[in-house]
Amino acid sequence: MIEQDEKRSLIFRNPNLAHGFTQIPNIVLKDQSLSVYAKMLYCLLLAYAWQDKECFPGQERLAGDIGCKRLTITRTLAELKERRLISWTRRGLGKCNIYYIERLEGGYIPKIFIDRGSQG
Repeated sequence: MIEQDEKRSLIFRNPNLAHGFTQIPNIVLKDQSLSVYAKMLYCLLLAYAWQDKECFPGQERLAGDIGCKRLTITRTLAELKERRLISWTRRGLGKCNIYYIERLEGGYIPKIFIDRGSQG
């Protein structure tokens, strides 16, 4: 048994951890101009959209997952959209929006590069 464990790079001693992980690009994680809620919501949308390129959780669900009010989610979605990290399509009354995770090279400019440009 020990030999088999030595061959694995990651061993889950806690079965709750086996439910998955979500990765966030370091350039987004370290962007000081993004709010903490924006980083958390971006990560949560990545978790919902993983491998599908789109997702459609309701704002109430997102608020419940993060532990904040729906108004905070609405404002934070606008922040992410303004930074071109996400976009969405409205599906109509009573239906959840479809959220799209945008390509980082599609217009997102992290603060670190904005700051470097102003120093030159």
